[in-house]
Amino acid sequence: MHNNFHNLLGAHPPQATDPSMQREKVGVRSIRLHDPAQQTRAVLCSFHSADQALADWATRRDETFMCEFEVVYSDGYQISGIYLVKGKSKTRPALTRHLLASTLAVQELSHEYAIQGLRTSDFAFSERYEIGDSLQA
Repeated sequence: MHNNFHNLLGAHPPQATDPSMQREKVGVRSIRLHDPAQQTRAVLCSFHSADQALADWATRRDETFMCEFEVVYSDGYQISGIYLVKGKSKTRPALTRHLLASTLAVQELSHEYAIQGLRTSDFAFSERYEIGDSLQA
C-alpha cells in the first residue's frame, strides 16, 4: 500500500453520465485495515465498522501508529493509503475524517495531490463515492 490515495486499476473511475448515478453515491464493497506493527488486520463492509475497529486498536496503544487501508467500491474502483492513528487520545480515530479531509484537499488543488493518476478536473470524488457512513449518523 502507498502513502497516498491511488487508483489501483490504473484508470479513471467511470464517469457519471446518467443523471440517476449522480443522485446516489457509489457504495463500499469492502474496507481492509492493516496495522503492520501489531500484525493486525480487519476486513469490514462499512466506514462505521472501520472507525469502530480503529477506535478499538487505538485504545490499546499509547503512541501514534500507522494503519494501512484499502477501500473497494461496488463499481470496482479502489483507493488505498496510510492513516496515522493517535493512540489513546481524546479524539476518536476516524477513517471517514481522514478521507474527507484528503478528498477536500484534492478538490481544492488544480493538480494531482493525494489521488495518484487522477486529475481533479475529472470528477469530484466525494460527490460520487461514499466516504463515510458514520459522518451521517
